[in-house]
Amino acid sequence: MKTWLLAMAMALPGPAIACESLSTHYELCDEGTPWEAGDWVSGGDTDTLTVDGIDYMAFEDYYLHDPKLTIYEEMDLVTQRHAEFSKVKPLVSDRLAAADMAFVRVIEKVWYKSSGTEMTVTMIAEDIRDPQKAGARILISLRAPADTPLQDMDRLSREFAALVYPRTNISVE
Repeated sequence: MKTWLLAMAMALPGPAIACESLSTHYELCDEGTPWEAGDWVSGGDTDTLTVDGIDYMAFEDYYLHDPKLTIYEEMDLVTQRHAEFSKVKPLVSDRLAAADMAFVRVIEKVWYKSSGTEMTVTMIAEDIRDPQKAGARILISLRAPADTPLQDMDRLSREFAALVYPRTNISVE
């Protein structure tokens, strides 16, 4: 009897991780993380999640998105555009990889005329396992106070990127 109960328990799926929709094709699975308790504020074309003074935003319909370009070419355009409107000091430019996502990332110190200096991270990600979603990408942006250490921006952006997944249940509204 005990063997049967153990076999049944092992056959049942584990607890599902709660995920929130970030966009049409992507979700944020933040259950049990500091992001779960963050404050969401809706405004304009996106929602902003604030955790410990750092803003996290995600856009699937973002300026300069062109599915004919690679995510690397798109990132080049985005960073060039940043430099047109503000003074930018690039700190890190690299790639992150997950089992089903590819990310390109840029960390910069940015001086805005209107709001002062900030540390920013811009990431563009795409689902690399589903050819049906070709061109479905998400731009993720982190904004932090200027005195935020680079190591913290690196760690926080990597940790946040690890919570972003392609959505499996996409409903057309």
